[in-house]
Amino acid sequence: MNKTTLVLCAMVIIMACPVAWKKAWAEDCLDALAQTDMNLCASNDARKTERELEAVYKKLMKKIRPKGQAKLRAVQNAWIKYRKEQCEFNTMGSISGSIHPTVLSYCYAHLADQQKKILQEQLDCEEGDLSCGHQ
Repeated sequence: MNKTTLVLCAMVIIMACPVAWKKAWAEDCLDALAQTDMNLCASNDARKTERELEAVYKKLMKKIRPKGQAKLRAVQNAWIKYRKEQCEFNTMGSISGSIHPTVLSYCYAHLADQQKKILQEQLDCEEGDLSCGHQ
């Protein structure tokens, strides 16, 4: 398989993956021709998204009361387990291929981005909003 075919196959798999197609393929990843470069790029993107999630989590932890902190910690630990299992399930179709790390990384990044948005909504809640977990 030549490099162009490999890149096209990678893009087809990523676009077909229900959790990864919405996650924007990093601009510099479009230039990656070798699978190892694609894997590294996807991994870097996932780490970046993970750092963003961690920053929002830490801000929220500082804002909420101790009882809420304990609950948020428990929720986040459960979410981490859920994400692992969900991404393992979602990427079963690529598990024996060299593209698996790329697809897995984008699944992790996609779910981390969703969780970041959920936590950001809690962080942005106004006092008195009963849908906020930190009241």
